[in-house]
This record gives sequence, C-alpha cells and structure tokens, in this order.
Amino acid sequence: MAEATVRSDQNDDVPRLENLTLSQRAHAYLRDEILSNRLAPGAELQELALSQQLGVSRGPIREALGSLAAEGLVTVRPRRGAVVHSLSSEEFLEAYQVREARCGVTGDARSCCAATFAAPSPSTGGS
Repeated sequence: MAEATVRSDQNDDVPRLENLTLSQRAHAYLRDEILSNRLAPGAELQELALSQQLGVSRGPIREALGSLAAEGLVTVRPRRGAVVHSLSSEEFLEAYQVREARCGVTGDARSCCAATFAAPSPSTGGS
C-alpha cells in the first residue's frame, strides 16, 4: 500500500499531501544525488540496480532517467544504461540556483525533493 507524505509550508498551517508518481519521486531522488555530487560524473546508472535500491519497478526508473536526460544531467546509452553527465561550472551553478529557488537557501534538499524511499542508508545498517 502506498504511503502519502504530509508536508506543511512555513506560511500555511494546513498540511499538504505530496502526490507524486513513482517516476517523479525517482527523478527527484536521482536529481538530488547528482546535484549534490553523491552520484559523481561518469557514474553508471543501471535500471535494475536502481529499481532494487529504491524498491520500485524498472518503468519509473526508465522514465526518471529519460527526464534527467532531457535536463542534460545524464546521458542515456541504448542497451548500456545511463551515465551521469559531467557538468561545467556554469551548468552546475544554474542547476544549483534552480534547486535553491525550489528549496530555499536553508532548505534541506532531501526533504525538499520529497524523495522518501525506503532504501536503507549505510548508517542504519543497509549495504
């Protein structure tokens, strides 16, 4: 059963439900990982491994990679998977400014991007 994430804005006392598709959540998660350099330029992104890590099927991962390719963050190689694109200084600055505008200067990018997957983190004993 899917679980909805409830979020409240600073200026609004009414909580909002985050109604994102799996591909949107995968996109937000991968985008944040790339922009924060946790997925380094040149890192291979394989659908099967990502789907297992995030606990979703390959379809949403494929859609997310397509969206990331349209943004220029990854390069999709037919029958070989996707690779994180190397950003120039200007591209990195532009992407960071977009993220800053969406999340605020002091906003936590992980919670901002609503990428709340059940993947275990290394600090909690996951691999």
